[in-house]
Amino acid sequence: MEKVNKSATFKPKLLQGRQGVQGPIGPKGPIGDQGPKGIQGIQGPQGIPGMGNVSRCTHKTRNSLSTVLKIGMELNTRANVVYNEPQGMKVMAATCSTSHEKGSGAAYLLTKEVNGILRYTCECAGISAYGLFKPVKKNRNGPRQMECIIHIWECPL
Repeated sequence: MEKVNKSATFKPKLLQGRQGVQGPIGPKGPIGDQGPKGIQGIQGPQGIPGMGNVSRCTHKTRNSLSTVLKIGMELNTRANVVYNEPQGMKVMAATCSTSHEKGSGAAYLLTKEVNGILRYTCECAGISAYGLFKPVKKNRNGPRQMECIIHIWECPL
């Protein structure tokens, strides 16, 4: 290293073009067109099933109608729906409601074990914390009815 000329300085080589010395770099140009789409990759192996195979789960509804026996007595209207959990199935969720039509009634879901089987009972009444339930369904003879509905989501064991 001692033989290196210490007085030497770095001098960049200037590029000579047709017009003379090259100038500074210009501004960035516009973005170019998107290139062609690549080829599709191969399908990967199927994964192992998770904790539960929910693709076999189902949603069911059961309903019950209660006729209003006397106009003005809608508050006394009651209806209930019972659903027993079948063998080999597990109820994952259950909800209870009155008809989705006008008005709203009170709905209560009761779960109880009877002889080793879970029983879901949806009880509906013609009064609600939000106001009176006004039955709107009519049958052929004209009486008004209240509908009580239970929704069940169940999966095989």
